[in-house]
Amino acid sequence: MKGRGIMVAATRQHVGKTTTCLALMSGLRKRFGNKVGFQKPVGQRHVLVKDEEKASHKIKVDKDVRLFKEYFGIETCSYWDMSPVVIPSGYTRRFLDGFITEDEQLKAIQTGFENISKSNSYTLVEGTGHCGVGSIVNLDNARVAALLGLDMVLVVNGGIGSAFDELALNRLMCKDHGVNIKGVVINKVQPNKLAMVSDYFGKALKRWDIPLLGVVPDASFLARHTMIDYQMLFKQKLMSGHGESELWHFDQTTLVSMDLKNFLERLFRERHSKTLFVTHASRVDIVLGFLSHKEAHYDHWGGSWRSGMILAGEQPKYAPSDSIMKAISLQSQPIICSGKSTYETMLAISNYTAKLNPTDINRTIAAIDHYEDYINFDEILS
Repeated sequence: MKGRGIMVAATRQHVGKTTTCLALMSGLRKRFGNKVGFQKPVGQRHVLVKDEEKASHKIKVDKDVRLFKEYFGIETCSYWDMSPVVIPSGYTRRFLDGFITEDEQLKAIQTGFENISKSNSYTLVEGTGHCGVGSIVNLDNARVAALLGLDMVLVVNGGIGSAFDELALNRLMCKDHGVNIKGVVINKVQPNKLAMVSDYFGKALKRWDIPLLGVVPDASFLARHTMIDYQMLFKQKLMSGHGESELWHFDQTTLVSMDLKNFLERLFRERHSKTLFVTHASRVDIVLGFLSHKEAHYDHWGGSWRSGMILAGEQPKYAPSDSIMKAISLQSQPIICSGKSTYETMLAISNYTAKLNPTDINRTIAAIDHYEDYINFDEILS
């Protein structure tokens, strides 16, 4: 079976594969209208959505499937077909124990793709991670692409040497399954090195006769986290700042361990308009100083104060008192507790890579606008 579509995989984690797919979907819809399908054959991180056939039921689908279906308003594909295999905790053991068969997995993916293809002129298929992800259940990306008869687009991280090394490994998996690599998109390239990376990576790809489909400059603003991201990271709910402030993007994170006097002086000396502050929940003085600064910030700096705060400290030992909770709940600034020590909180924040989600529409729009113009759609569709 030769499908009318393309599959996209990465060479490793956090290289911008989903963001690239968003731009591809946007560009493809400009060429095919609404008749562009989407499938994530194998999903690892799932969310619950309403079953389109039984509204009273909820089903597990990959989180990216929900993002694409809701953002683009895709009506030509069902959730069942878009996310045929989801791998929650315990799935791998059940597969290895024989409770889930390889044939039923392959049938679900192939049937879903065929249903989507019948209703659409073109289908974008997003893989899961690099080409080898899913091998434990015999559903690695290269094998899925071969099953569906699709060429592969590989997304690599910015650079030359290490990026090419990673590409070489993924290319071998595609070659082993007889999958043609349609081209490569290089992502997150330093803007001042765009021309150089494009030139030399293009030269390197010629040895394999693989086209360079795009070189996308890094956009740091796409990596800025919101309180929605931190709620997911720490599995905590907002104590204040519900609504619009949940979507404020912070451009820096500052740990506050100083005394109140120095903290307030820094707020007047430095313009922390979009700062995420982290302090221990026992520092009631810092919390109250933060809560009282909104008006002062406007008077001193002008403009709104779009900062937030995370209160570190294990719970319930360091849970804020009822009076502090009441004071916090009356504020518009977004505040959450992490439930972790200060060290663990800062470590989690520094290691965290936010993922696109349906709620943060502005970031999704910004991502598509940034990526789309750098991709050679004519080459992909040739």
